[in-house]
Amino acid sequence: MSKSTHDGQKVYSRLVLKLYNFIVLFFNNNFLWKCKTSQLLKLYKNNVSPNHLDIGVGSGYYLKKVKDKLEIVALMDLNQNCLDYVKKVLKDKQILTYHIDILKDIPEKFFSKYDSISCNYLIHCLPDNGNKEKVFENIAKMLSQEGIAFGSTIINDYSSKLAAKIANKFNAKGIFDNKNDSYESIEKYLKNNFAKYSIKQIGSVCVYVMREPLK
Repeated sequence: MSKSTHDGQKVYSRLVLKLYNFIVLFFNNNFLWKCKTSQLLKLYKNNVSPNHLDIGVGSGYYLKKVKDKLEIVALMDLNQNCLDYVKKVLKDKQILTYHIDILKDIPEKFFSKYDSISCNYLIHCLPDNGNKEKVFENIAKMLSQEGIAFGSTIINDYSSKLAAKIANKFNAKGIFDNKNDSYESIEKYLKNNFAKYSIKQIGSVCVYVMREPLK
């Protein structure tokens, strides 16, 4: 039975979003996944453009930290709670929100539209129905030819028994679906969709940057 994209998104209630920065960005990143939030923030500081799209928006923590670099911000997520929450976080910016399933075909109106695209901590939450590469195909379509895309995801390589135990529980509950997500699989998606890319592993997290989309 195919899993729904909604399965990994429904956990993000308004209450969870209020606790997100502490639980996910402080505790989990530092003590479970061994990839500090400051290291992921560098991706935004180094690569974000005034014309930016964020896919899988979370709490909006990173966008708020770089908001002075942003002019028009597009938010794309399947969870309306997340879209509404981040819109308030960035209330002094011009915000466009799109309630879209990134695992489905993207409408042509989004093609080559954005100069930077971020996709942070989303892949490991998506259902593993054998089509996770669709995310990277869609990013390649939406990115301008001179643009840059970047992101990160938690893979199935854990540095401690506790991290592995928590990840297994998250997978069992449908919060994660990353048992088949590896460094090699993420790199394959990048190679298939971008002429230039870089990828590295920090703790249990794959961090990647992509240029020159293959459309």
